[in-house]
Amino acid sequence: MTMNNPLLENSLLPLFSQIKPEHIEPAIDSLLAEARALVEERLQTRKNYSWDKLLAPLETIENKLHKAWSPVEHLNAVQNSEELREVYNACLPKLSDFATEMGQNKTLFNAYRVIAKSSEFAEFDTAQQKIIRNALRDFRLSGIDLNEEQKQRYKEIAQELARFTSRYEENVLDATNAWHKLITHQQELAGLPASALTQAKQTAEQHGEEGAEVGQDPLRAILRENGNPGAGFQPHGNQSARDSQHLAVDLAIVHLTVPLGSL
Repeated sequence: MTMNNPLLENSLLPLFSQIKPEHIEPAIDSLLAEARALVEERLQTRKNYSWDKLLAPLETIENKLHKAWSPVEHLNAVQNSEELREVYNACLPKLSDFATEMGQNKTLFNAYRVIAKSSEFAEFDTAQQKIIRNALRDFRLSGIDLNEEQKQRYKEIAQELARFTSRYEENVLDATNAWHKLITHQQELAGLPASALTQAKQTAEQHGEEGAEVGQDPLRAILRENGNPGAGFQPHGNQSARDSQHLAVDLAIVHLTVPLGSL
């Protein structure tokens, strides 16, 4: 699946329309293998470390990995599905393990130290120096000075954190999609744009909403759909309804069912 994989294309912008769940894990596996091979190759000499020979290639492969994973994170947030969720969660421990592995790589850490202490360092521009200083900081934050038992525990904690973070995001999304509120008086959403009311009416018809006032059509206003603000999350005049909407957003529960007057 590495052939014709949109996540491995060197495109300026993500090819969102072409990305499918089956592309994700093969792309991440391929890039992680490429990154590990590059690190091993560049560290073999154990001398003559430099920006061009070591750090620049590392920056390049890290950027390739970021360009592949960032669209996946975005799609998982705005077009979540069971298939996408499954492959997303399958990749998380692999990425977590790689980050921990690099952060606790003593040889790589020493290579950065050699470059930081070299005469070449003074000739680097501000951005290059900051990259090196930040990398040395991140090595220490990743447990480079821990003993082997502590490093293993750090790895376990990192994996747990990635898993719990993903589970929390899934719970937020599920709660967002599951919650709704019925509003029974048209004036509660006075001032809502006509386009929003039209969308709300169409959505209500799809869901078979009931409970409107006599002579009125039920409407369902969506506060968010596929990651974007929807019909209900629009400025309108009723303070109580606005408070209710913002509370729903704060709770990551952002669907609103409203019966309003006929359009």
